[in-house]
Amino acid sequence: MSLLVGIFGFMVFLVSVSLLFPHAQSQSGNLTNQTSSMAGYDYFNSQFNNILRNTTATVSNLHIATAGGWVVYNVWQENDKGNNEIYLAASDNGGVTYDTVINLSDNTGNSTDPQIGTFGDGSQVYVVWADDTPGNSEIFLRNSTDAGKTFHPVENLSQDIGDSVQPQLVVDVTGKVIISWISVSDKGSEVGTDCRRC
Repeated sequence: MSLLVGIFGFMVFLVSVSLLFPHAQSQSGNLTNQTSSMAGYDYFNSQFNNILRNTTATVSNLHIATAGGWVVYNVWQENDKGNNEIYLAASDNGGVTYDTVINLSDNTGNSTDPQIGTFGDGSQVYVVWADDTPGNSEIFLRNSTDAGKTFHPVENLSQDIGDSVQPQLVVDVTGKVIISWISVSDKGSEVGTDCRRC
């Protein structure tokens, strides 16, 4: 079982992928979220064990981001339509309940390697991923300014001739969103970057 951890204050958010197909190359299963209070000792509170999405599709590259006011975001890659898509689920109560799962990529290409970051009270959230819809792998971005209820249109950050892969995203304490990736072409490799709110 794979676990990812997000920390906010005295709360630790654990996200796991329950394996349905133990012999599959990628993990498949139900996405679950658990919260553990860290007030001097560890314990799991079973009321927070919620299924985010019940699927038999291949699920991988699960990431979590937390912010003030008990905001929790989960983003992952899922092959449920014959191609990989990027999905997001948001909670404003520490993972007790989640809004409707959103397909952020929603295209016919292969969308992989999602990364997520949030700023301040969690109303601003940024998601990047690699996507081969244009014919080569590019780095796409979508962001929300209303806590993940709606997202701005997809932006192609890399716009490369070659393939852009392995996106990374970090949000600093001032709210700067720094995105980097590797661009690969017949001329070699280089690191691409983009900065939002800079």
